[in-house]
Amino acid sequence: MPRGVEIKVAADLTDEFYSSMFKVSRDELGKARSQYLAYQKRFSERVASPRTSFFNPIFDLGLGMSEFVFLCILIKKPLTVIETGVAAGVSTNAALTALQINGAGRLLSLDITPKVGELVDDKLKNRWKLEILPELARENSFSKYLKENREATIFLHDSDHSGAWQIKEFGNVIRHLPGIELILFDDISQDLIDFISSNHKDYRITVIDENRKYSAIILKV
Repeated sequence: MPRGVEIKVAADLTDEFYSSMFKVSRDELGKARSQYLAYQKRFSERVASPRTSFFNPIFDLGLGMSEFVFLCILIKKPLTVIETGVAAGVSTNAALTALQINGAGRLLSLDITPKVGELVDDKLKNRWKLEILPELARENSFSKYLKENREATIFLHDSDHSGAWQIKEFGNVIRHLPGIELILFDDISQDLIDFISSNHKDYRITVIDENRKYSAIILKV
């Protein structure tokens, strides 16, 4: 269990929590949550179907973070979202669906293999760009990509969960994305928590207990 941070379980992600987080009315939030529930009901059947790729459901984004990603895109209406790590495409499909509902915006996904995203709906791919990072000079390529897409306002990590790489991702995000509003980490490491707590006290971390793992919402305060 992560140490030194606020931890919320699914039951804590109430309307009050989201209203406070997104600074929206209960009516607007209620509409967005209803849209997510309808989406999740449709998508859950695809998630449960047998998969052809090597991405086991254990790699899927947790339900708590999946709802958070969906809601924050619906409410904040970003024009550019960046994610690292696609796997079967649970996070990707959620983000693209919210962008499609908004009628604007694009998702830029970074991965180390093109063999990802089998769960992504083909009808949503017009808003999606997948970039493959090279094995060598991965950090340099990641940094360069952020510089080229510095308008992004939402960032989601779901790739290499080692503490060292998470720290590199976080550092590059706050360095190269000046308008970043939300930084989200699936499977956050204690190393990253300790790094932010020690070196970036102007950022607040809220951890979501996903039962089998921990996701994190990181906001500048």
